[in-house]
Amino acid sequence: MLRITKAELFNLEALREISISTFVQSFAHSNSDEDMSVYLENNLSVSKLNEELNNPHSIFFLAYIENELAAYLKLNLGEAQTERDNSDSLEIERIYVLNQFKEIGIGKKLMEKAIAIAQQNHLKYIWLGVWEKNTEAIAFYRKHGFKAIGNHLFMLGKDAQVDIIMRLNF
Repeated sequence: MLRITKAELFNLEALREISISTFVQSFAHSNSDEDMSVYLENNLSVSKLNEELNNPHSIFFLAYIENELAAYLKLNLGEAQTERDNSDSLEIERIYVLNQFKEIGIGKKLMEKAIAIAQQNHLKYIWLGVWEKNTEAIAFYRKHGFKAIGNHLFMLGKDAQVDIIMRLNF
């Protein structure tokens, strides 16, 4: 049984563990150990995640199968968004599922959660950045109606990578 809950400060360590595990599963095979270490240290540290959890414009959700943490979602509104000039939108900054829980519909349920929040807030669109080499994620987003509208740079350690900006209009 799938259960999705809003993350709170007491979830910080669990959030950090799943953030690191899913990021490593997704990208370690395609990036250097050094760049991965720098990213994990700078972006998924306890202090950084604590700051993000305390940001009133960011929302984290944790997805459990039975009582096992399987996935998470990070949404940004307003000034928390990583790209400015998106005041009428919601950003999906992170949506990650542990490998052993892929292909059972958790990502779809998290996407539905994001869409519901955007619609409840009367926003015009949802957007996200996805690494140009992450073909599995790009296909997932296309399946949910997202279209590529541009790109931006994403720094993974010292490696400047290209993220495709994708958008879902309402």
